[in-house]
Amino acid sequence: MKSTSKILKIAIVIPVLFLLFYHISKLYAIYFGNDIVNSNDFLHSFQDNIPVSAIITIQSILRGIIIIGLTLIIFRKNIGLVLMWLGIGTLISTQFFIVSQSNHELILSIHSGLKPLKGLILPIVITYLYNKIKPTKISNHVF
Repeated sequence: MKSTSKILKIAIVIPVLFLLFYHISKLYAIYFGNDIVNSNDFLHSFQDNIPVSAIITIQSILRGIIIIGLTLIIFRKNIGLVLMWLGIGTLISTQFFIVSQSNHELILSIHSGLKPLKGLILPIVITYLYNKIKPTKISNHVF
């Protein structure tokens, strides 16, 4: 039983570390690198009344929430799952909003259709593994 638990713990750390690396490097690229969101083509591809910089700031805050949630998952805190899902769910909804408001070819190719939903794959795996390691206790209340 202990070897299964160790394997599950290793299996959860791999996608968590991948997502941590991805979101930290994405934030770095946005603020210190040469990310597409910093280009004039991207910034001017939206309708006039869309506050693009506010959306980018909101997405950055959501990435921070995701990073905090993933870190808490490593420390086996249940609130980590909630924060991860809150951040990822809202981030995906902002991606759908961006594609609906932009005419930039790259944005349309990256986020068109259901492509933002691919961001749910690893959180689903993480949640499944987390619940296998630390099952939630169901109370005996009758509904």
